[in-house]
Amino acid sequence: MMLRLRDMKKGKMKILFITRTRTARGGHIVFTNLVRELHKEGYDVTLTTFESKEKMKRVVPYWENIDVNFVEIPHLEDRDSEQMAHIEAASVYIRENIDKFDKIILDSWFIAMAALRENIFSDKIFHLVQSNSAFAPENKGEFWKSELFNLLPFTPMNRIIVSESLALHFKEKYRKDFKTMHLFLDEVYLKNEFNVKSREILKIVSSSATFNLATKGLNFLLEQLEKVKELKFELTLVSGDVIKKDLSVYSFPIKVVGAKNPTEMVEELGKHDVYVNTSTKESFCLALAEAMAIGMPVVALDSVGNREYMDGENAIFVEKEEDFIPGLLKMKDIEFRNKISVKAKESMRRYTLKNSVKSLKEIVGI
Repeated sequence: MMLRLRDMKKGKMKILFITRTRTARGGHIVFTNLVRELHKEGYDVTLTTFESKEKMKRVVPYWENIDVNFVEIPHLEDRDSEQMAHIEAASVYIRENIDKFDKIILDSWFIAMAALRENIFSDKIFHLVQSNSAFAPENKGEFWKSELFNLLPFTPMNRIIVSESLALHFKEKYRKDFKTMHLFLDEVYLKNEFNVKSREILKIVSSSATFNLATKGLNFLLEQLEKVKELKFELTLVSGDVIKKDLSVYSFPIKVVGAKNPTEMVEELGKHDVYVNTSTKESFCLALAEAMAIGMPVVALDSVGNREYMDGENAIFVEKEEDFIPGLLKMKDIEFRNKISVKAKESMRRYTLKNSVKSLKEIVGI
């Protein structure tokens, strides 16, 4: 059934959520679920995004059954030009609508920059920070963006960090405190019980909205697995888009699958034995959190976001890359996997949507 976000109980506060475009990445999963939950509570919520007519027609996982207010922008092939079109359109939209809403929540550094571009400084505006401003540029053309975003936390805007570890990182870097709200996970993950199995061939899985960014660590993962000779295994990659890398050159079996929603993701993860995450630039890594929440034994590389979930007993946390293979080899022991599975499940119980919405409402004042 379609959610009609404007058909709300009267007398409630009007809240505007603004995002640049629709994706199935972790940040947007968090964003859309907050919108849905506030809608259920009776708030007058509008969710706005900026897309060309061509992109408006797309079916995007996790965005089904939600009413989106589209603002049309030109269809541009050049990535930088398209991003500037998003910023310009968002600037105008925020300026024209700032007096129509009681609270405005922005979801990215792009949209925050759009507000600043119009010199819009208001206590009613909140930036929901779900990524590190100092991202690693994938190419030289992205360098300016990284440098600019690095300066934005110095600007006077209400910011809410969706990760305690990321908030600590920001505090150390920018020498000031930031409001923090917990990440949350879909109940499908929290209610699922993972079954640790004994197999001759270990089934390894990793998931990401995209593996095509260098920082997602696919090259590292494949290179490391190619070196493993003491373990029989096969690898599955759950990807949100087409993987551009040639996977046929590796000596071990690799399968690529998709998952359109939490139910499909839980089902796919449950077919495997060990989850691996080799991304080094995560801000909160929803994919890793989902695997741990169902109780999967996990091997994860160090990143700001991955530190959020680690307590020393609930996963193998690899701080040095050379320790990745030794960590993975520990998963041969089914008793070890059983122990780590229980610890992982227990440690993730606090990441509920109810707790996240409660903290958001307290910070924003609704």
